[in-house]
Amino acid sequence: MTQRPVLPVLQVEGSHRDVGLQIGAACAVAVRNASSFDHGETPREGRTMSDQLRLASEYRDVTARELPYLVEELDAVAEAADVDPLRVFAASIEEI
Repeated sequence: MTQRPVLPVLQVEGSHRDVGLQIGAACAVAVRNASSFDHGETPREGRTMSDQLRLASEYRDVTARELPYLVEELDAVAEAADVDPLRVFAASIEEI
């Protein structure tokens, strides 16, 4: 029987920013991998990655107004993993 990899369980606490920083630090490699999509990969045929990121930025602006705690947490994840916050948002919410 093949061993399946175990998903890590993180216990984090604090503000949304604190939680994001803890997740970003603990999962930095996974966050970097998820947000390192290249310019050739887009979910929609006919869109460039630049187009997709522009749309993600517009959606991020709406999300920041309506769910500021979510953007605060994702920004902290990005900060701790040392990656672009828009790319983390796009990978997490927009599924690029």
